[in-house]
Amino acid sequence: MKPGGCLDIAKPRVAFIEQTSGLMSLGSRGGKHHTCFSNFIEQFTSRNYNVVWRNVNFADYGLPQQRNRLIMVATREGEPLLNFPEPTHTRDPDSTKLPRFTSVAEAIKGIPRGYPNHDWSPEFKSPRRKHNGDAPLGRTILTGGTTEVHPSGLRAFSNRALACLQGFPLDHKFSVTASKSEVKKQIGNAFPPSVAAVLFGSIKRQLQERDGMKPK
Repeated sequence: MKPGGCLDIAKPRVAFIEQTSGLMSLGSRGGKHHTCFSNFIEQFTSRNYNVVWRNVNFADYGLPQQRNRLIMVATREGEPLLNFPEPTHTRDPDSTKLPRFTSVAEAIKGIPRGYPNHDWSPEFKSPRRKHNGDAPLGRTILTGGTTEVHPSGLRAFSNRALACLQGFPLDHKFSVTASKSEVKKQIGNAFPPSVAAVLFGSIKRQLQERDGMKPK
């Protein structure tokens, strides 16, 4: 975790960083990652960047998955601090008037059978515990996929289903030469594109407003 070198070369107006959420909770004073967290922040502040950070549940931004990550946004000296966008989805739509969290069923219902990377796994010999398809995936998708299974409880998620649950558009094309495990690893390592659109879109609009430009 050495972003300082990138800052020295690129000197960006804004830098965006994603890390595991545990770095913040365990990085507080007395936590086992306190020194690591402090050194990480110091790479920005020592170069005259101001940093704001927050643990974010990506389900709040429409991802059909409970994915908690530490998000940091650093702004160069002279630039006002940027605001995190307000949530676009909620667990309780009645009290907030926002759309309900995107569900697993909603995310995967549009995948045609036979679609690329949508090879159905053989059905389990005995049914597994069913997942509530009307809620987001309860666990984070990692490079090996997820331990949760299709809402039917009869099979694992295909790579295409995992991609949809990770916020990829349905028409995203993975390399035809990549193995199934390589595609799954790429999906698990990815910053969810749908969440990136919300966060980076917010940053872009704030910068345009401060530059006297009409946000697009």
